[in-house]
Amino acid sequence: MGQENNGRDKNSIHVIDEGIGVRGDLEGKGRLYIYGRVEGNVRAGEELLVGGKAHVRGNFSSRVIHVEGIVEGDLEASEKIFLKAGARIVGNIHTPILIIEKGARYRGEIDMGLSYTSKEKEQSKPMAPRTSLFSRALEPEHEEVEVVVERTEKPVGLISSPPKTV
Repeated sequence: MGQENNGRDKNSIHVIDEGIGVRGDLEGKGRLYIYGRVEGNVRAGEELLVGGKAHVRGNFSSRVIHVEGIVEGDLEASEKIFLKAGARIVGNIHTPILIIEKGARYRGEIDMGLSYTSKEKEQSKPMAPRTSLFSRALEPEHEEVEVVVERTEKPVGLISSPPKTV
């Protein structure tokens, strides 16, 4: 008690609300929730949220990042990144776990830190070419699914089953 937090605690929460614009770099150990506009690099130690009406431009890093709004720049999370349904991202993503909800839009490169040894590359099988059955599964009349991507230490093969016919 009586001790000031000053944003240096990993449990602290800071908010940039709608109608507020910030130009410049921001850094803190806690959580940062952005609902307004930010132009600059942002580093939040624990969690970064870009709200649905937010528009941010710069490079962003945190342990966990949630994006619902517009991001122009690179995202880097040490644990995971969530791209929510309304998210619009133009930039590169670096994280071990990436979760993309239906309706999120993204353009850029994704780096999940996976590197293979020479032996693992030799053992991994190339992906099979697309067949007409597989191509039909990608047509718009089929239900979209949530994509969850996680980094693994060993290469995994392609597992698929034919789509159900109606």
